[in-house]
Amino acid sequence: MPLDIMQNLTRGLKLCRFENGKVIPCEYHENRSTATIHKLSDGSGEQRVKESRQVIHRRTPDIIRLSHLFNKKADPAGSWYLVQEQREWLHNQLVDVLTSYLAKDEECFLLEAGVASYVHHYTFMDIVIEACGESGFPLNKLHVDIVDKCITPLYQIASIERSLRHKLFLGKHYRIFDRKFRMSSQHQTFLKKRKEKLKQINVKLFLRDLRQLEDIQELGSYDVITEHFLTSMIGKQRESMDKVRESYSRLLKKGGVLLSATGVRDQEFWNNFLSIHIQHGLRPELKTKTDVWDPYGIERGTIVAIGHNPDSSLVAAQDNTMIRFTRMV
Repeated sequence: MPLDIMQNLTRGLKLCRFENGKVIPCEYHENRSTATIHKLSDGSGEQRVKESRQVIHRRTPDIIRLSHLFNKKADPAGSWYLVQEQREWLHNQLVDVLTSYLAKDEECFLLEAGVASYVHHYTFMDIVIEACGESGFPLNKLHVDIVDKCITPLYQIASIERSLRHKLFLGKHYRIFDRKFRMSSQHQTFLKKRKEKLKQINVKLFLRDLRQLEDIQELGSYDVITEHFLTSMIGKQRESMDKVRESYSRLLKKGGVLLSATGVRDQEFWNNFLSIHIQHGLRPELKTKTDVWDPYGIERGTIVAIGHNPDSSLVAAQDNTMIRFTRMV
């Protein structure tokens, strides 16, 4: 049985290394840093299948563009940005949180838990900036900490942040120690348009494994934690999820929120997922629960085919769920 796109990508997910003055990325993080930027914004021609978790996506311009990108192996960055329903859900949740902190005239501290590459981080930050704009929350009162157990995406972001904040121009390359990486013109344009707003946000980076409680000692105390399919990265074992949730519970302030997107295999997994959060004092806000599709959960040939066949449509399972949790204790 063919593997979906994400299953193929995560085969290359190892631990990035630093050896003898050189950064050696794992295959996954090296691949993700070349992702293109694309977002689905035209509803993807979505038509729901009655009494089913499946949706049918027609050949809209955005879907055809998506198909062509996967065909050329110019895979778009996923994270929260690519899928319209995911992007809008996160935007709305952040607006709600930021509006409450604006009313209290307080700073807001956000932890981005896990990042595939600088492309994924800055497309995520685009959503954050838009949410700040809609809510009226000042960018200079927002603190964003980024944590990952691999050094490659963190060093990418560190190098680019240095250029964004301390150089007049954002160059065609960024450097991680001795290695020079080329930045695509698309990425340069995207960052240049947002440079002045990005510079106002307070950013810190942490090389940490959230499964290790001793690793979180130097992290802060947070109002918001965002997690996008980290459950897929660490494996869906109860022990790993339990340890990460214990970290979240310790890191979140009372009343703080976890905004989570996770793959859902079946009802048993979902029940188990909820129970782990509840055990750590993280109350599920079930009214926020939203089921969505994700292109990375589909076999590549299926997506590629829709770009070539004018009579085709893309059938996708809504097997991913977004939900908000609130720390109660």
